[in-house]
Amino acid sequence: MDRSDAIWILIMHPTAVVRRGLRSRLSVDPSLIIVGEASSPVAGLRLARRTVPDVLLVNAQPGQDGWPAELRAFRDEIPGCRFVLIGGGLDAGAVLRWTDAGAVGFVSPDAELDDLLLAIRAARGGCLTLSGEVARIVLPRIPRRLTGQRKATREAETASL
Repeated sequence: MDRSDAIWILIMHPTAVVRRGLRSRLSVDPSLIIVGEASSPVAGLRLARRTVPDVLLVNAQPGQDGWPAELRAFRDEIPGCRFVLIGGGLDAGAVLRWTDAGAVGFVSPDAELDDLLLAIRAARGGCLTLSGEVARIVLPRIPRRLTGQRKATREAETASL
């Protein structure tokens, strides 16, 4: 498989059993290449410099306030790498810190494998995906004029059918 066809993934989670479980679950898809596992942002960045992943799967839990700041180094050093967060219980401030750090995907820890795969593929394409919990935090902050424009455009598209 050519590099351009595969999605190279680095898994970053503080718990080894979770990292190995994610590797095992994702390895069933031949288009996903797990390039490594790291337990911290420092170890993850060191590994990412060597492997240049397309997607970084990151544990995001309350109390990890330093991780978003450290992930900015990923964005700066590996600009094509997109972040998908797996976590829950995040407040609005935490979600905004993660998105400021470059996160484009948020997946609940109890999500199905298909939801995680969708978020990984969307992230590779630069698209935002939000779990229900995070969507309830982020969507109300989108300016009304943007949602109104989208609605008007969608109505025009529907009318032209």
